[in-house]
Amino acid sequence: MGRWLGILFLISVLAVAGCGPQAAVPPPEEEVILTYAVQNDAETMSPNTHGQRGGGYVVFANLYSALMTLDWGITVGTTHYGDLAETWDVDPTGQLYTFNLYQNAVWHDGEPVTSADVKYTYERMIDRNYPFSTFLADVKEISTPDDHTVVIELTEPNVAFLPMMAQAANWYGKIMPKHVWGDGEWDEGPGMENPIGSGPFKFAEWEKGSYVVLEAFDDYFRGRADVDKVIVRTMPEATIVQSEFRAGNIEWLPNQFSPAFGEIDEYRADPDVEVVETGSHYNYDVWINVAHEPLNDPRVRHAIAYAINADEINQLAFSNVWIPCRYAGLPLSQFTNKNVEFPAFDPDRAEELFEEAGLPRGAGGWRFDLELIEPGFSTTTAMAEILVEQFKAVGINARWIPTDHTIYGEYLDQKNYQMTIYYTRYGPDPDAYREHFATGGPRVSNNYSNPQLDELAAAARVTTDLDERIRLYGEIQEIIVQDAPIVSIFNEVKVTLVETGWTGFAEQESGFNQSLGWSCVYNVKPPNR
Repeated sequence: MGRWLGILFLISVLAVAGCGPQAAVPPPEEEVILTYAVQNDAETMSPNTHGQRGGGYVVFANLYSALMTLDWGITVGTTHYGDLAETWDVDPTGQLYTFNLYQNAVWHDGEPVTSADVKYTYERMIDRNYPFSTFLADVKEISTPDDHTVVIELTEPNVAFLPMMAQAANWYGKIMPKHVWGDGEWDEGPGMENPIGSGPFKFAEWEKGSYVVLEAFDDYFRGRADVDKVIVRTMPEATIVQSEFRAGNIEWLPNQFSPAFGEIDEYRADPDVEVVETGSHYNYDVWINVAHEPLNDPRVRHAIAYAINADEINQLAFSNVWIPCRYAGLPLSQFTNKNVEFPAFDPDRAEELFEEAGLPRGAGGWRFDLELIEPGFSTTTAMAEILVEQFKAVGINARWIPTDHTIYGEYLDQKNYQMTIYYTRYGPDPDAYREHFATGGPRVSNNYSNPQLDELAAAARVTTDLDERIRLYGEIQEIIVQDAPIVSIFNEVKVTLVETGWTGFAEQESGFNQSLGWSCVYNVKPPNR
């Protein structure tokens, strides 16, 4: 496998007559090239101005550094840790955070990374209201006592500040070089297509719509990566990516390209493939846009919940690998209120609720029309095909609209859909409830709002009393189940395929707490390395 691997011959031959014995010639060195796929090309090489979809995040994770970061894993691997921050301290008030930067960190042009870069980045994000500013909302002041110290003062305690900042750094929140961008805008200028970062890989080439090439940065402050070159190929079709993996042209098959779960056993039997199953702090849910009639009626949303047969979906789509979950939270989380659940499958009760809501069966046996969109992942596509049939069984004239990740993002941004299959993230800190359900939250795409939930989320964010936080988030879950702006179906299990011998990917235990993010391959090592 690994046919994209190149061989770099570094051979010097001394063949001068009469000069005695020739110098020993070292064997050829193999250039380690890692190739993998993304569904969508990067929109730009500037990471922070807006939420990009797909390929941008993967490239940015390797080009740039953040202040703090976070990896995969459900029982381990979800602890925040420093990226550019070597150490940090929180004062007893919970409002003053002091970060000590790695002193040997440099940009790809050789200039040192300093505290001024961090201050510049965060203040620009706040001033321009860029996406990461959500996680800086409590910042009162940022000071830089010296070149390698950053002090952030908050307006009030926020126990979720570090873990939520670290997780969001997987999408945006990358530290930018002040000496490159200065007063210029981040969405224009030479840095857009010839970026300067401080991450483990530097920019080499971008063939738009086809691939991005990155090369290991020799002066990276944690040490040079074992991978010499990274090729990120834009390949929207999962079946084509799977074929390329089988052919040995791709070494890593991320979850969004995983084959049908019924085929996983075939891969398990292949000695050249490692099947990696990783727990997740994501649930896969049906999200219901409460601004659309008749979906604005809670009875209709509960009826939809009763119409969903998670066990059937698990059997047909996931070969019973996933974990059906009716909680408004993670099955293993201490913050999950297990006394409240979304309705279990009961099609008769669904029919009754539709009748109570004034939606009798009409022509053709249909009660109302419904469009279901999804982002085109193999997992969401498999779910959508089955959900449409389950909805039709109770009189909903459901139509499935597949999209790609870019178009799907536009639906979410414009809040212009009726129903979608979406992933709700309940970690690494339960403050994620505020992101997904509080009024105006950055991930509230379904127009949901409940003032009581807003008050509870605000209170839970500042208290340091664990029992009180558990109680507050328990009440939040009661409201979510009652209002049903979503219907929880599964706790996700990520299935990733890796060419045997490769280690250190974020989904593997060998990558937990050292991958520098979900999409970074700094910690990846080839076979026999």
